[in-house]
Amino acid sequence: MTRLLESAHLYGAFDPLVEHLKSLSPARADLEIRSLDPRVRNGFSELATFVQALTARLKLRRDFELVNAWMAVFLKIHADTVALCSNRDEPEYQLLREALASWAREQQQEGERLASL
Repeated sequence: MTRLLESAHLYGAFDPLVEHLKSLSPARADLEIRSLDPRVRNGFSELATFVQALTARLKLRRDFELVNAWMAVFLKIHADTVALCSNRDEPEYQLLREALASWAREQQQEGERLASL
């Protein structure tokens, strides 16, 4: 999963990562999300890239329920890091904070679009 995250970060191609997650059992997907590294190294954050992948899926108007399920697991497991990024201004928290803000906007828009159908 780390290689898929790094590739997604470098090339902006999130489909291989999402397809990998879709191929996993719920327990295995939970384990993969649990294993995400909260550290930022050389401008790369596994947490932020994971959230960006979910946001990209929302922008494509695909897998709304699945994206929300993965995000719920992500928030439950990484709640401490998410809380830190909302309260701190250090650069290592900025990537995740920006990714979460973008996800929140897209999730709201897609949720409203689906509710109107």
